[in-house]
Amino acid sequence: MAAEYKVKQYLAYWLQAGKQLICPDFPDGYPLPSILQSDRYSSEFQQCWEYASGPASAFCYLDGTPQTIQDLLEEEWEIVSCARCDMPIPMVTMGMNADACPCSDMEQWPNFDLPRPRSPVNTHDHLMAIHARLLAVSIAVAHTKEAEQQKDIQQKDIQQKDIQQKNIQQEATSQDADGVGGPQITTPQIDQVSESHSEQVLSLPRCPHRFEHDWHDLFGDRTQ
Repeated sequence: MAAEYKVKQYLAYWLQAGKQLICPDFPDGYPLPSILQSDRYSSEFQQCWEYASGPASAFCYLDGTPQTIQDLLEEEWEIVSCARCDMPIPMVTMGMNADACPCSDMEQWPNFDLPRPRSPVNTHDHLMAIHARLLAVSIAVAHTKEAEQQKDIQQKDIQQKDIQQKNIQQEATSQDADGVGGPQITTPQIDQVSESHSEQVLSLPRCPHRFEHDWHDLFGDRTQ
């Protein structure tokens, strides 16, 4: 079943496109000076819709179509988009649909040089919807930038830690090469120190009495 607002929209679209609403009281078409008024349907169209959807709905139909307004408000019908002009058209949901789009007898349709038929647009609501979409996009962009900044900070921290770790490893390797506790003393240096120490010992003056005492202890008194 087509919703009442969709049938109303269907009628408003085709009246804007130049079709006529044929009714018993208006065999040449319901006189309608305007369809839209600012952000709403005009009062003339509201009166037209009340007339077409009331007791006369069984006899009111859009010019060039077999379905009455009463038919479209029943369960077996729904309003869909035309594959040719993207305008709303009735389609039966039960059985075969052999009816063509109302645009089938309009030689100059669709005409994209003319303003497209539309529903009333509330400017304030429309602008608020645009504002909400832009706000959502800006928030998403801000979150993305913040996430990228956090990622850059983390990468820099990781790089800094890697550099510090490498410096520590290099210092440890350098200390192992130099020796723990100071520079290592090579074998030639040890030999040189030993020879210097021996020379210092040999060059020390000895007491003559001490020499005789040492001789007496070793060999005894040879004069006896």
